[in-house]
Amino acid sequence: MTATEDPARQSTEQSTPAIGGDSSGAARRSGMAPQAPAPRRRTAFRTLRRALAPPLLTLLAMLVVWQLAVWVFEMPSYLVPSPGEVAVTIGERWPLILDHAGVTGLEIVLGFGLAVVVGVSLGVLMVVSSFVDKAMYPLLVTMQAVPKIAIAPILVIWFGFGPTPKVLTAFLVAVFPIVVNTAMGFKQTPVEMIHLSRSMGASAYKTFATFRLPTALPSIFTGLKVAAALSVVGAVSGEFVAANEGLGYLLLTASSTIDSAGVFAGVMALAVQGMLLYGAVELLERLFSPMSRRARRLEATVATA
Repeated sequence: MTATEDPARQSTEQSTPAIGGDSSGAARRSGMAPQAPAPRRRTAFRTLRRALAPPLLTLLAMLVVWQLAVWVFEMPSYLVPSPGEVAVTIGERWPLILDHAGVTGLEIVLGFGLAVVVGVSLGVLMVVSSFVDKAMYPLLVTMQAVPKIAIAPILVIWFGFGPTPKVLTAFLVAVFPIVVNTAMGFKQTPVEMIHLSRSMGASAYKTFATFRLPTALPSIFTGLKVAAALSVVGAVSGEFVAANEGLGYLLLTASSTIDSAGVFAGVMALAVQGMLLYGAVELLERLFSPMSRRARRLEATVATA
């Protein structure tokens, strides 16, 4: 039978793709869009869920244990308030807590920002110059060994009762881990990579940007995360010494009147501020650290497997 004898069979064979053939090409020829890959939004949601589920479940379990302990041991509210009483206190006083949290939050951010600028710069100088390393490292260790609560009264005498002593206290507490981790990160660059870069005629800046900085970023961000938590401690320590506003002042006022629910509310506000600052640093690490991006791609691959 010739092709001219059976045109209907020819049209049927042309419109039907072969089994095991190029289905996407057949779909394009038939006017149908190819199947879209798995959406990235679902993968991101899985990663976020895996990251948030353990701490949220742990926090929920701690709240349940706390509430049960208050019921079982019949603890008076002026000693250990229940989570419900703390939640009611936060709901009733949230404008006051928010006002004081704004003051403390500004002190934390300013102290942390100053620690980042000074700490990273000093860490780089300690790597570049051995004289700066030998001269500054013992002073940094000595300064870290001195309790900052003992330095805060001196800062109050020098700078008064404004926010400056609190900012400087937060700076003094947070700068040490940044300096140490920055210097350690830059020193971790393999010497062979530096020699290779120089042998290829790369400038000092090119070597720094291509080899030293990417290698040091994980260590630098580790120091920033530690400093983010410590800056909260420093700011509140300064407020404990002398202040008329801020969460530290609110905690002192509540404790002087045996208002345990108010103290717990202030502590929770401080915890939220610390977590927000820590989360901001971790977000910056995810955006700028090459190793963090590779880890995220690996997590996404595992999640979709």
